[in-house]
Formats: sequence, C-alpha cells, structure tokens
Amino acid sequence: MDAEARITEVRQFVAKEVNAPVDNIFLVENASDGFNGFARSIDWKEGDVVAMPNTSYAMVKRTLDYLVSRYKIKLLTVSS
Repeated sequence: MDAEARITEVRQFVAKEVNAPVDNIFLVENASDGFNGFARSIDWKEGDVVAMPNTSYAMVKRTLDYLVSRYKIKLLTVSS
C-alpha cells in the first residue's frame, strides 16, 4: 500500500472513531505543526481577540505574536 492510500485509510478510521466527516480529519507531524496550521488558516480581522492561558507553550505564544503583528489581533493572556 502506498503512503497516500495509507493516509486515506488512517483518516477514514479516525473519522469513524470520532464520528466526524473524513474531510475534517487532518494528519500533522506534531501538535506545534497542527496549531500553527490551524491558527494561520483563520481569516483574522484587526481587533479580533484570542485568549491564551499563561501556561501555553512558547511555540503557541510565538505563533500568536506573529498574528498580533500581522493582523493586529488582540491577545488576552489568562491566568490559569
């Protein structure tokens, strides 16, 4: 089985397990890659607000700092 067929098979399995459409299942290298792709895929507007726990990983903070500078969103850090 080639890699593309195997990925399709895994996506179908995960979709069934979590009761979601297979088109909503994405496989990523790691959590950082997934968060970065997710955060950058949103159609941000200036003034949008994102709440971030103060215990977030540095990578999450760096991605959100990029969004603040690029889109002028507001970052709200919340104490956990």
